[in-house]
Amino acid sequence: MSFFKRFNRVFYRLFISYIVLIILAVAIVGITSYLYFSNSFDNEINRLYSRLITQYSDYIDNSIIQRTEKIFVNLFAEKQKEENITFLFDNYVPGNHIKIVNVYKCLQEIVSTNCDILDSIYIHYKKNNLIVSSQGVIYFTRGKWENTLPHIKLDWLDTFYNNNKKVMWTITRDISSVSTYLPQVERVTTLLHSFPFNSFPDNNKGCIAINVNEKAIRNAIKTLSIEDTARILIIDGETNSIISCSEVSQQFKNSFLNNCMKKINEDDAFSGSFITSIDNERNFVFYRNSQYNKWKYVVIVPLDTMYKSSYAVKQMLVIYCVLALIIGIIISGIFTTKIYNPLESLINMARKILKRPVNKKENEYVLINNVIDELSIKVNELENTLNSNIHIIKRDIIDALLNNKADISQLDKKIKLVNMDIFADYYTVILLNLDRNFMNNISTENSQFIKYNMIDHINKFNDGKVKCFATDVNDYLIAIIVCIIGDMTNEDKIIDKLVNECLTYANVNFKLPVHSAIGSTISNIYDVYVSYENALVALKYSFFKRKDKVLRFNEISFLEYNTDQDTFDDALFDEFKRYINTNNCRQAICIVDKIVNELKNKNFSYDFAKQKLTELVSLYYVLIKSVDKDIIKEMGKDMFSQFINLSDIDEFQVWFVNIIRQISNIVSEKESRSRTSEVIKSAINYIIDNINSDITLNDIAEHVSLSPNYLSKIFKDETGKNIQDFITQERMERAKKLLLSTNMKIEEISFEVGYNNTAYFIRRFKEMYGKTPKKFRELNITN
Repeated sequence: MSFFKRFNRVFYRLFISYIVLIILAVAIVGITSYLYFSNSFDNEINRLYSRLITQYSDYIDNSIIQRTEKIFVNLFAEKQKEENITFLFDNYVPGNHIKIVNVYKCLQEIVSTNCDILDSIYIHYKKNNLIVSSQGVIYFTRGKWENTLPHIKLDWLDTFYNNNKKVMWTITRDISSVSTYLPQVERVTTLLHSFPFNSFPDNNKGCIAINVNEKAIRNAIKTLSIEDTARILIIDGETNSIISCSEVSQQFKNSFLNNCMKKINEDDAFSGSFITSIDNERNFVFYRNSQYNKWKYVVIVPLDTMYKSSYAVKQMLVIYCVLALIIGIIISGIFTTKIYNPLESLINMARKILKRPVNKKENEYVLINNVIDELSIKVNELENTLNSNIHIIKRDIIDALLNNKADISQLDKKIKLVNMDIFADYYTVILLNLDRNFMNNISTENSQFIKYNMIDHINKFNDGKVKCFATDVNDYLIAIIVCIIGDMTNEDKIIDKLVNECLTYANVNFKLPVHSAIGSTISNIYDVYVSYENALVALKYSFFKRKDKVLRFNEISFLEYNTDQDTFDDALFDEFKRYINTNNCRQAICIVDKIVNELKNKNFSYDFAKQKLTELVSLYYVLIKSVDKDIIKEMGKDMFSQFINLSDIDEFQVWFVNIIRQISNIVSEKESRSRTSEVIKSAINYIIDNINSDITLNDIAEHVSLSPNYLSKIFKDETGKNIQDFITQERMERAKKLLLSTNMKIEEISFEVGYNNTAYFIRRFKEMYGKTPKKFRELNITN
């Protein structure tokens, strides 16, 4: 037992405590680091492979799927191709065999251009029971397909019409592809698209099939191969069939389809990942959906491969923890010795004070505690807490008085507690409204400094008969409770002096515009909220009486209850409506000026006057919306929020006039553009109607009632062509139609399109099309 008593000493306890702390610290840091590293490694691996599968899927989507769909769109992009391809959907073959040849050549050209991904293209013309492909032509006769190309398989045709979908991709399958000499077996997947585009197979005119080489997909997979151990697969989400994949065994494919596809299909997310067993091996599976079809891109990475690089780091982490523990024990011994030495000196001094003998088994903390108890009897500093909170308590008292939230008994106790000399004979409330625009245009720090600097200055105001207690109501409003001692003989002079002092101080020190409002006089401190409410009523009239820096409730209270509102001229609103509807900006602004002057100069209540301004803005909004909704979208969306934030009626007048001018300019500009478009349309119709005549610029200008020069300018601006070039182009287009659709002689066609000189017509035609009219007719009729 005597051996264990030795550990009562501070030295041993301190040393053991350090060791325990170090062990705990090392254990916590080690475990935390291990967990953090493992979690970070997992997250990093997840992010890495998620980015890789995103790049991989985007690459396949863009280089294979989207490109194939663009090839399909390009079949109909050029007018000549579209005419050749779509002709047989609506017309019968007899007499149009040249069209089959054109389609065949067109498809061959497209396959040749895109041979890196395409195997072949087929077009099924349902009306003609005909298939034209890049490899040849197949007819449907006597109830079956007369396949002149035995190597071609038509299994895709039944697949498409049985599924009844507008667009679909088939699973990968084997087909025969013709090389120079012999057919070869290729694996393809096919994009099938109904024609017309928005029709279903049961009511369409046919379909287009584009065969994409599976080899092209595999090459893309090889290009984007992530690492040797990663497997990449492309799955058809509808049939759960493998479209293409990197080199994996059939057993692996079957195991993946059985174990993973159900989970992938049940997940509604666009992409995701999970861990599962495939072919008796734990794997991390990352998957992502295609943006263009039902394909799913899958990357499978063995867990052993992913975590191989982390094993060495974990081993090093264990070694570092052991080393840290050893070093910590050594440092603990050093620190314990250095810390204990001053404590030992203090203990020796305590023994001398208490006159106790040295006892190596005694607990030093018990000894020190006894000394502290004897020396701390006289310590008492509770008053410091109260002194540090006086300002907060005073502010709460003022807020309670202004907002009528005072419990009189509790409030009296607080006033006595902080020795607040607030009681007097009479009371009134003054509100200082700091200019909103000024305060919003400076930094928050500066606005707070100005506000609280003014509050401190006001609280120091004291001429023996007046005491002030100020607080902030919000960012722009300061409330002052003015306590007046004595009679009310010079009340107005006292209040005016205080207000002028505040306004002068704000202007001289900060150049800050301030408006003030003075409430009614109250004789009971607990009724001061009435004066505060009256001051708020007076303050709102500063909107219409901006020039009056001081507003007294006693002087304007009659306005609040004024019932003589019928003196306002409501006919001004009708005049304003008429001028806005006719876009008479100047007269509308004059009406606005009259309305503003009437509201400023007559004795209306604040609510009535503000209502009239609101009605004016609302009327204008409705009028402009009825004229042009696009203008409201551009300028009207913030109109009412801007109106609410205006500080006075003069600011309203400037703001509203500016809006009227801006919108008036927009309306005028749109009307001008509309008139110009009508003129150009009339000129073009005149040219087309008189194309066989000798048309001049003056004739056209006279027709549209404009000068030739101005007509020429706006025609060029609107169409991008000058008038003479446009006339020539229209004549040549008319000539082409006559050459191809009639047996008229060249001379007759020349006169028909407005050329009296046949030689000049032939020369202009050759300049435009590179051939004479005769040669043009011969070539096109032959084709």
